[in-house]
Amino acid sequence: KGQTRLAIEEAARIAIGSIQPLEKFDSRTMDGIILPGGAGVISTLCDYIDKDIEAAVDPILSKILKEMYSLRKPIGA
Repeated sequence: KGQTRLAIEEAARIAIGSIQPLEKFDSRTMDGIILPGGAGVISTLCDYIDKDIEAAVDPILSKILKEMYSLRKPIGA
């Protein structure tokens, strides 16, 4: 209890590898994107926990998903 954890640090711990911020995601060079589920993702990639039905997706993620869709690349969620 009382811990503050950063999503990018947690992702690196789980993935055991180099994790990059969403700002560095290049839709043109990726084959697809997969978004995991769970409370951690909800609290990191949108504001649903605070805003419920008025929630919005992180603007960077929204841009990425629109780019991937327009490029007709797979999106898994």
